[in-house]
Amino acid sequence: MRFLIVLASIILIPVLVLAHWWIYDEELKPALASRALGELARVGITNGDVKLDNLDVTISGTAHDVEMRQRAASSVRGINGIHFVERNNLIVVPARVDARVDGQQLTLSGWLPDERSVQTVIRVVGEFRPDLTVDARTLRISPFVIASEDGTGDITPKHRLLKPILASLRTPASFAIRKSGGTYFLEGALPSAAAKQAVIEATQDNPGGWTVDTSALIGAPHIQDAVFTKSNALPLFLKSYFSVPTPGTLSFNDDGAPRIVADATREMEAEWLALLRGVSGAAKVDAVLTIYPSVYQLPGYRAESVVADGTLTPVVDALKQTAVHFDAAANVLTPEEEAELVALAPLLVQCGPGLQLVLSGAGGGDAESPATHQARCEVVKARLIALGLSASQMEVLDIGALHPQAPVQVDPAKESGARVEMLVK
Repeated sequence: MRFLIVLASIILIPVLVLAHWWIYDEELKPALASRALGELARVGITNGDVKLDNLDVTISGTAHDVEMRQRAASSVRGINGIHFVERNNLIVVPARVDARVDGQQLTLSGWLPDERSVQTVIRVVGEFRPDLTVDARTLRISPFVIASEDGTGDITPKHRLLKPILASLRTPASFAIRKSGGTYFLEGALPSAAAKQAVIEATQDNPGGWTVDTSALIGAPHIQDAVFTKSNALPLFLKSYFSVPTPGTLSFNDDGAPRIVADATREMEAEWLALLRGVSGAAKVDAVLTIYPSVYQLPGYRAESVVADGTLTPVVDALKQTAVHFDAAANVLTPEEEAELVALAPLLVQCGPGLQLVLSGAGGGDAESPATHQARCEVVKARLIALGLSASQMEVLDIGALHPQAPVQVDPAKESGARVEMLVK
């Protein structure tokens, strides 16, 4: 009997093992897996998964940071009935970089897989915003962090980590021209070094010889495009704007509309407004222009004649104080005016053949015709030819007074009378 009992017990051992195995597999194992999965969810793990191999558990999923990953492991390790080792922790932490700007400091924080990734992020951000100081002390590394879903791939400016950061670091484009004394200041921010250089080149070769200060103008990729930066329209306008004796100022209103304040001729006005269409887009141009009959009458006009050294300034100054006056009833030079031209002629002749003069009739009342003004100019021109100048050195124009104020005369009555004024072209 004893033998039969022992034999039956031996035979029943595999049955009992199979029964225990079935109970564990059908009841205990799902309960343990469910409890472990619940712990992962409680901690905050997303896409969590639990696999049990006998009593050994493997967990996986996505954590926000390494600390969350560690909390998940501790929670699972505390469950009775399963065996957990660190190598079975397959939870990953997606790489994350956050950025905060305080004044001129950019603080980077988050998680990256290695030091190489940290240095790459610092380099890319630093090149994008060289004007900011980068603080990456809170940008940490861990081998459990993955930079991409498959764990591979270099970090570039187009990487999911950096693309939104670089976008948030962009600043609006701006541009303005202001004048102080004899210097024009170009200020603002353009979206590239090439755009900045194009603007500088458009303003450098100006006939007025004005100093252009560009120290407050930057060109960098972190500057957003604007309507006035999307083509070459701004440099084209500035090339024309700075080709005049005295350029004006330029600014942009809140709606992107350009505003210019300048002295101009009608020809300049038409040209500038046409060029500004490409600068303003759909916005309306605000042009505050003081119109003058010719370029020679613009404030700040500078002579372009090529003359002998040291001779230009005396002639320019003399012509500002000289006018040839006529009797309203006759286009004949009086002895007094004749003497004035004779005294002026040596100054003109010593300038050499490169001297170019403009003659224009002025005064005499609104009723006088252009033909009368021209006739008086021709009288003066003929006398200057007789005194040694060439006819090719003089141009007669009917554009009124050439100087802001009538040349000073001893006789006040002559100030508004019929006269011919001259300037160096």
